[in-house]
Amino acid sequence: MICVRSNPSPAPQEDAWITSYQRLVPHWHSVSLSHQHSTIPISISRVNQFDAARLDIEMSAMLKEQLPGIVFQYEPELDAFLEFLIWQFSIWVDKPTPGIALTNLRYRDEPAVALRGKERTGLEGPGLTFAQKMWYCVAVVGGQYIWASLQSFSAFCRWGDSEQRPLARRAWGLMQHIEGLYKAASFGNLLIFLYTGRYINLIERSLQARLVYESPNINRAVSFEYMNRQLVWNESRLYQSKRYQVRCILWRNRQNDWEGMGVSIAVKEMSKACNLLMEFVCSNACIL
Repeated sequence: MICVRSNPSPAPQEDAWITSYQRLVPHWHSVSLSHQHSTIPISISRVNQFDAARLDIEMSAMLKEQLPGIVFQYEPELDAFLEFLIWQFSIWVDKPTPGIALTNLRYRDEPAVALRGKERTGLEGPGLTFAQKMWYCVAVVGGQYIWASLQSFSAFCRWGDSEQRPLARRAWGLMQHIEGLYKAASFGNLLIFLYTGRYINLIERSLQARLVYESPNINRAVSFEYMNRQLVWNESRLYQSKRYQVRCILWRNRQNDWEGMGVSIAVKEMSKACNLLMEFVCSNACIL
């Protein structure tokens, strides 16, 4: 029996692993970058985002109602002060605004999510950066204050009616063009928001501050029971007020007919009393 002895394989060189590592590094970098830039697609309820914006507006209006009427001559300054307080105690300290918190949302820095690429549910991501917070304050507080003050001043000075001052007339026309462009851009942004579900206003889109769920397992905190009840009562009030108004008109016409027929004074007094009673009921129905 003849045994064939195979030749032993040559030993690898000491620096072979370095060559293999250098050959695989570019491929590894390309794979890691592709995973980083691929974010998990998520869908945030558009109704929640609309509710959050509306709740913030209503809260600001409620705060203004608590102040005396004499301060409303400084309405631009008052609005700016209230918006600054809301920004300072919410956005500045990495907390959502009251309306955003009620709808289980928060702001997220969208560019940072694409760079990190470490997502499990698609809702992870850091909050707003320092620059985003400051620009948000400048746009919401400073921008609205400057525009409201400029509109009040131009209306008080009647820039639009001043034909003898061409500079004021041009400034008024420029303001109208800027306002028209802003409304057109807001309308376009609204259409894009309804299609994609991202960035409900121009400020959020310019800052790339996206609203995402704070916790994916919490139901909506806003209840529409009170609003539905209010709608029912308003419709009932309108229906009853129309009925009382028709009765008031009929009583007045009947009184005029009685006066034409020469009815006694007692009947006239009774009809006047009924008229007063019906007017009282009508006024109370309109108030309710």
